[in-house]
Amino acid sequence: MKQLIRHAAALISTVILAASLSGACAGREQGQNMEQCTGTIYTLRTAILYPLIDSFPYLRVYSTDAQVVDGTPEADILVNWVGGDNATLKLGESATLEKVGTFTLIGMEPPAHGKRWPDPVVCFEQDPQLMDTARQYAADNNLYFRPDDEEARQS
Repeated sequence: MKQLIRHAAALISTVILAASLSGACAGREQGQNMEQCTGTIYTLRTAILYPLIDSFPYLRVYSTDAQVVDGTPEADILVNWVGGDNATLKLGESATLEKVGTFTLIGMEPPAHGKRWPDPVVCFEQDPQLMDTARQYAADNNLYFRPDDEEARQS
């Protein structure tokens, strides 16, 4: 009987935690006016690196931590790049990496399928110099980079 009560208490606690996280992730701060994303939207699953340029795996964005603090979603967003950067963004906040672009935390997806943490949703607005920066990085490091080469992308 004690074990049944413990299991019931654990289940109730889990449901309450999931409901509070879901509400915090789905809602926005009071009075916050979010702009619509004009760039690329990434939902950053834990431990997955997302390339910012197709067929160029040397520039990636990912998240190592997402949580709700005092009812406000926040996430650690990292850019894997020489001279790369990382930032902890609260919902609606942005960080700009020079010659790469601007990253804005626009939402959080609540935990699902047994996961413990929410997934941050980021809007990436590319800097006009990004492709030139990538070309220079590739040249400096003896890497192949021709985003307009369809044959190379398929191989």
